Amino acid sequence: MNHKYIYLIILFCAISLCSIFFVFSKTYNNKNVVAEINKTKENKKIILATCPTYYDIAKKIDPENYQIIPTASTAESIYLLLQNKVDMILSGRTLKPEEPKMESLLIEEGYSFLSNYERTIYLNDLKNHIIYTDLNATVIKDIFAVERVFEVNDVYKYLNKGIIVTSWQNTNYHKSEIVHLLDNNGNRVKPSRQLSIYCPKNCSQEAHELAMIIK
Repeated sequence: MNHKYIYLIILFCAISLCSIFFVFSKTYNNKNVVAEINKTKENKKIILATCPTYYDIAKKIDPENYQIIPTASTAESIYLLLQNKVDMILSGRTLKPEEPKMESLLIEEGYSFLSNYERTIYLNDLKNHIIYTDLNATVIKDIFAVERVFEVNDVYKYLNKGIIVTSWQNTNYHKSEIVHLLDNNGNRVKPSRQLSIYCPKNCSQEAHELAMIIK
């Protein structure tokens, strides 16, 4: 056989072997990359922003699965959520009209303290204020250790006369402002808040699992 043909055959075989090796190597590497991506996704922590009221609850959540981002307020948590910096947030209030609509999971229902202007009141001083409520006055007295609580039909008619206590569902930010109720250590009194999980769109299975954890 002509040496020229033998050389071409050898060259063809060599190129074929290299091509097979390259394809195999690329496929192997791609499988490794896909596996690594899947592993990363599986091990990815859920990033949870929380307002100060629930720092203690957040500390009890498994750090292997969650990364906790403490924020100064619900407004800051919402900002981080809109920036896709966090996956969900723990909040102690309902959303304000100017804030985006989001799906939520209610964990613990509390009482909404409102006034005609935003202010802070310490729990020990609450007894010095007249309280108007459309809820059960006896229950309000027992929970917050106050005496001057009056039941009325429309609490928003009494904004200028005292502190109003209503449900978070009846909270109207167009008519009123939040009263921040604090204990002697400067922490929010939890019964004056409503614990909810807010999700960017639909609350995922992870959000429902978190709700079960912190209930």
